[in-house]
Amino acid sequence: MTPDAQPTPASRETPDSVPDPAPESAAAPRARVEDKAPRGLWFRLLVYVVLVHAFAAFLFLLFEVAARQ
Repeated sequence: MTPDAQPTPASRETPDSVPDPAPESAAAPRARVEDKAPRGLWFRLLVYVVLVHAFAAFLFLLFEVAARQ
């Protein structure tokens, strides 16, 4: 061994150890954009609002018909 050469340390991995996570150069998962709500959420919200208004209109009609009798 030459005086300038440095020995490399032995690997510390044992059979029970967990390997290091993937390096940063691996394909990163897409970041979620928090500025906009998901499309499915808007659709559900629209359906719920329409259904609640339809139910409220039915109850209003029910009370109007009952009041006339």
